[in-house]
Amino acid sequence: SVLMGAINFGYNTSVLNTPEAVIRQNLTSRPWVDDFSWAIIVSIFCIGGLIGSTIAPPLLDTMGRKTFLLYNGVFLTLSLLLQAVSMGVMWLAVARLLIGVSCGGSTVAVPLYLGEIAPVNLRGSLGTLNQFAMVVGILLAQILGRPLGNDPGWRFLLAIGAIFSSLQVLLSVFVVESPRWLVMQGKHGKARDLLKILRGETETSEILNMEIQSMLEVSNMERREISVGTLVRNERLRVPFMVGIALMVFQQFSGINAVFYYSTGFFTRAGFSDPYLGTVLAGSVNVVATWFAVELMDRAGRKVGI
Repeated sequence: SVLMGAINFGYNTSVLNTPEAVIRQNLTSRPWVDDFSWAIIVSIFCIGGLIGSTIAPPLLDTMGRKTFLLYNGVFLTLSLLLQAVSMGVMWLAVARLLIGVSCGGSTVAVPLYLGEIAPVNLRGSLGTLNQFAMVVGILLAQILGRPLGNDPGWRFLLAIGAIFSSLQVLLSVFVVESPRWLVMQGKHGKARDLLKILRGETETSEILNMEIQSMLEVSNMERREISVGTLVRNERLRVPFMVGIALMVFQQFSGINAVFYYSTGFFTRAGFSDPYLGTVLAGSVNVVATWFAVELMDRAGRKVGI
């Protein structure tokens, strides 16, 4: 259920890629959606993601992880249906903005929730499952782009994400609240009972109590304000912090995001006889590489993975 949000993020990242020409021809009564308008439609998803990822943390702390994921799934479903029935540039752009807000919230909520319910020995693998679900969503959108890349098939293509978000909502009844959030609310007894279910009856009371205490200490630490300057001045945290920032910056400059959004156009201009095949191959490589990262994370450690 939780990973449906990550799949939707990846799916909606790349869903406009393959059927670009068809959508630009049939979105309005005009002969063609101009380049600037199309760039707004595609990129406004990222603006929505920035908004969503900014407002998600306080909402997650106020509402709880489970409630946030439920409401976010409902909001995403409505936004996706709005996108599918778009009748103009402005309509589609607004829908993409709303979808971006929801997906931005998912990028915060999903890895946070998975990390909080996972046992220590599986925390790395479960955390990377979020990224794996994203790239699977990207590949799925690329694959479906050809069979549904026609008029009116492109509208069904844009609506498919609503299936995932609807499943997220329906399956939320099986989702438990985060034990760590319960600890933050002072509900230590409920958190302990939930941990006993998540960890199984084999865990001793001492280990469960230690985990509760660890969650409480982390929650207390998070209440202290830590600025970027504090991280830079701390000798122990400075180098890991700068390495993490550098990796994210280099990832953006690698141009991979542009590939997800516009690879079909790139391959067409490069003279590929079948741009669709090039797009699917790029997405497939992305999925395989991410799967290796999932396998490597807990076996070799984070440092080796980086």
